[in-house]
Amino acid sequence: MLIKDQIRARREQLGISIVDLAEKIGVTDQAVRHWESGRSNPSKRLAQKVESVLDFRLDWTEGARHSGSASTMNALLDQQDIDLLLVICRLPFDAKTLIGEFARLHLAALDRGGRAINERESTRPIPAFIEKKQHAKPKPESKRQEASARTRKTKA
Repeated sequence: MLIKDQIRARREQLGISIVDLAEKIGVTDQAVRHWESGRSNPSKRLAQKVESVLDFRLDWTEGARHSGSASTMNALLDQQDIDLLLVICRLPFDAKTLIGEFARLHLAALDRGGRAINERESTRPIPAFIEKKQHAKPKPESKRQEASARTRKTKA
C-alpha cells in the first residue's frame, strides 16, 4: 500500500478530518492533502509525528516486502471494522448502495468541517426515500369535496 493510501486509510479509520490531523502534526491542511494525493511525502521528522498521532507505522517499502504489508494492513483494520464489513456483505444490494452513499456524504461533510446536517438539503435525496413517497397513499379529499361527490352520486 502506498504511503498516501496508508495515511488516508488510517486517518479515515480513526475518524480524524484532514484539518484536525494537520493541527495535531503542526502543518497546514494543504500539506496533508499533498501527502494523501501522493504529490509529496512527509519528511522523516513529520512522518514520526504522523505515526504518533495516527498510532501506526508507515510502511516505507510500500508493500515491496510481503511481510511488511501484512503488518500494515493489520494496523489499519481492527475487529470492529471486520465485523461491520461481514454484516454489510449479508445485506441486499440496495441497502449496500444506501450505506455507501451515506458514508460518502458523511466523509465529505467531515472534510468540509462537519456541517452535514445543515447542508443535507442541498444534496440529492436518497432514492429509497423517493420511492416510498411515490407509493404513499393520496391525501383524503376535503369535507366539501366529499360532500359534493356524494351529492353527484345521489343525483345520478
